[in-house]
Amino acid sequence: MPESKKIILDTNFLLIPGQLHVDIFEELSRICHFPYQLLVLDKTIHELEKIKTTNKGKHKVAATVALELVHKHQIEVIDTQEYPEEMYADTILKELTEKYKEYIIATQDIALRKNFKKYIILRQKKYLQLKIR
Repeated sequence: MPESKKIILDTNFLLIPGQLHVDIFEELSRICHFPYQLLVLDKTIHELEKIKTTNKGKHKVAATVALELVHKHQIEVIDTQEYPEEMYADTILKELTEKYKEYIIATQDIALRKNFKKYIILRQKKYLQLKIR
């Protein structure tokens, strides 16, 4: 059996279900024809909690939905304590994908995804697409 790929869900990607009502988990199973494991950085969890507590309206709702989905789908949280506390999540994602070639990043950040050979994006605000360069 092939080794499962690891898909790291970025903060803005986790906000998609609450903002655009797209079932990212159903979409991931549709486009990923290989075994995979979903991961999230602990810094992403902290970002979502901050959005939930400091924002109002749709941003707060989207962050709340995202946190509930992380819990519901039992997404593994990557501990980033080995990195400097002030290091941004984006920088950690870059380092992880350089170190582990099987990692795939799911993100909506255009500037960030230029750093990755494999990434997942939302197209036309309704479906996911896996990109490999």
